Amino acid sequence: MSRLPTAFALCAALVMAGCGTAEYDWNKAMAANTLGAYQTFVKNHPADKRADDARGRILGLQDDRAWALAQATHTIAGYRRYLQAQSGGIHAEDAQYEITALERAAAWKAIQKDESAASLQAFLQKYPQGVESNEARRKLKEYL
Repeated sequence: MSRLPTAFALCAALVMAGCGTAEYDWNKAMAANTLGAYQTFVKNHPADKRADDARGRILGLQDDRAWALAQATHTIAGYRRYLQAQSGGIHAEDAQYEITALERAAAWKAIQKDESAASLQAFLQKYPQGVESNEARRKLKEYL
């Protein structure tokens, strides 16, 4: 008769320990806030209610890492790599903006070698906004 309550207590302890392990691992992953920590949580607890949250945090951290790399290179190729890897990423609009800004700056630099009313108008047609565009409008007024 005394075996039943002991067995029940043992089963309950095992179930509670399992829940406690997921809770402990989640808190540990949150404290670390790293790709590895969240990946380990998902690997060890794929069906846990927090696994989807962990997967979302993994995607966010991967996006942040890719964006930091693109910003560090600050090149058209770097921003395009970001867009290719993280097409739906949080910084996709920023990446596209940076690409356009770098292309506009390069086009403006090229015009400086052979500036004419026609080249300024063509530049403004392609790049109607931006610091260089304001300068192009100012210079175009001198030709007119």
